[in-house]
Amino acid sequence: MDILKSFEQFLNQKMEENPEKEFTTALNLINSSEFSSQLTLQNLYENLLSFKEVKDFQTKCGFFLSAFFTKCGKQETLTIKDNFEIDYLGSFIEKGELKISGDAGDFTGAFLQGGKIVVEGSVKDNCGYFMKGGKIVVKGNASNHLGHFMSGGEIVVEKNIYDFAGNCMIGGRIECKGNAGYSLGYRMNGGVIEIKDLAWDLIGEEMIGGKITVKGHIGKELCQNMAGGIVTVREEYKDSPKGKTSGGKIVFSNFKG
Repeated sequence: MDILKSFEQFLNQKMEENPEKEFTTALNLINSSEFSSQLTLQNLYENLLSFKEVKDFQTKCGFFLSAFFTKCGKQETLTIKDNFEIDYLGSFIEKGELKISGDAGDFTGAFLQGGKIVVEGSVKDNCGYFMKGGKIVVKGNASNHLGHFMSGGEIVVEKNIYDFAGNCMIGGRIECKGNAGYSLGYRMNGGVIEIKDLAWDLIGEEMIGGKITVKGHIGKELCQNMAGGIVTVREEYKDSPKGKTSGGKIVFSNFKG
């Protein structure tokens, strides 16, 4: 079957509740499709845009492109057209390098197992969702729930991240070179988060384990309901309002050296 016909079939199927099943369905359709060995990820994406008015296109397209990259890609650049953000780009990738020129949608790099994703723009919610390995670099901003449930790998954001970064994080590392929003490391179980500039209220809220470091200004209610883990902030904030804690450790540092 022609690969565009395969995508049309995939698009018309009911969306699976399980993302892994959705990705596997896309991969099976690609494996059974006929297409030129010269077909690139960019060419495929531009052809798929003819279906963009169909329900669930943004999500289905992301799974299909990710499955195509898994089968054929080693190092590819995908240029996003008309600011039309695609969800689940780079999901389930195990190797190779995917560069996204422009902004990406929700769940970028979800379930990433290896390889590298570079987003030249910004990403929407849940980037690195259930990420297990590999690396994601975001040159712009990252919206809410960055690294939600991630257990391995590394995420680097060169500008700012919004609320609930590291939500329920189990392992891996998040580095932000700008600012972070509210509830950084909410219910974090493990891993490392480092913020180069400021973070707002409720750093380490309900934190259980892991390490958070904030090198700039901090907000109120530091470590509200914290049960474990380590939070390190600037020494000048040792008298800032703190939340009620039952465990864990708050360290105050001058960050010299």
